[in-house]
Amino acid sequence: MEGGIWAFYYLQGEDGEDRSHPNAYRLPGISPGADVTLADVLKSFPLRNPSAFHFRFRLNSSKGNTFYWLDVTQPTQKVPVAGGRVIIKLLRLERPQKPAKKKDVNLMSDSGWNDAPAVSAQPSSANSDFLSAMDPLAARAAPAAQTSPSKSVQRDPPKFDDDNGQTVGPVTMAEMQAHSKSTSDGSNVYNPNLVDKSTKSEDVRRAMEERERQVQRDVEKARDDLRKREEATRNMTAMKESANTVLGPKLKGWAEDNGRVKNIRTLLSTMHQVMWTDSKWSEVNMGKLIQPNDVKKHYRKAMIVVHPDKSGGRNAEQLLIAERVFAALNTAWDDFQKANPC
Repeated sequence: MEGGIWAFYYLQGEDGEDRSHPNAYRLPGISPGADVTLADVLKSFPLRNPSAFHFRFRLNSSKGNTFYWLDVTQPTQKVPVAGGRVIIKLLRLERPQKPAKKKDVNLMSDSGWNDAPAVSAQPSSANSDFLSAMDPLAARAAPAAQTSPSKSVQRDPPKFDDDNGQTVGPVTMAEMQAHSKSTSDGSNVYNPNLVDKSTKSEDVRRAMEERERQVQRDVEKARDDLRKREEATRNMTAMKESANTVLGPKLKGWAEDNGRVKNIRTLLSTMHQVMWTDSKWSEVNMGKLIQPNDVKKHYRKAMIVVHPDKSGGRNAEQLLIAERVFAALNTAWDDFQKANPC
């Protein structure tokens, strides 16, 4: 049995196309559960010129009780898989032009050949009528005046009510993009807030309204969390500035000598003098910092203690000390490496 998954599609708003009776083709070489891209869909697409169509893919909601249409335009973008298959709604962007009807060519009349009787131009007997009827050339040579041009028949605009109410149409591409939301990867998700709820059943309408309320609650919660984080950041900044007035001179005297950062050996051997209690840093004797590799080892140990990634749970004073020690050690280490590459 040929491998791959099935792709079902229908052309939106075209005669003979219905969402309940879609067309189908197989995407070979794709195992169930694997990622599917737009390029995979286009590779086996049965219609000519796929660029003449806009592709929308069905995306089921997390609860499974509704779905949305996801617009995918880049070949490398992943397309959603609904129930183990790809469901596509196509919007034709370019209408194929119908070939112009060519005029029938009568070789006999064009060459000047005339099959009419030489004596009389009008048939005057039943025999001549019978012979004319038997002649295929005479039967095709009908006067153009007898065929009246058919009047143009106005057709109703295509119906767009076959897609679960997810589309408002007919619309242009510019209008569709104006009412869409862009995701981080550039794809567009059609805005469900534009769906007319009055066309839905009572259960569906209640579910839509509850979903909107839940979205609003999530937005309010995210806004409240952001407000709390910003307030905590402002408070921490204020407390660090206050701590700097007390600890700043001590940290500056430990790190600098006449405006220049001290060497790495001096900083590591005296680092215990400025660290806070329970900092997990113990005094390092200068005798353990003679060899460059020993300096490197203790520098890395110090980085583990004062690195910003390890700052969780510290108060303002501890954060200030860690930041100042971290900056001084890195500057001294860069100077040390220039003379002692290791």
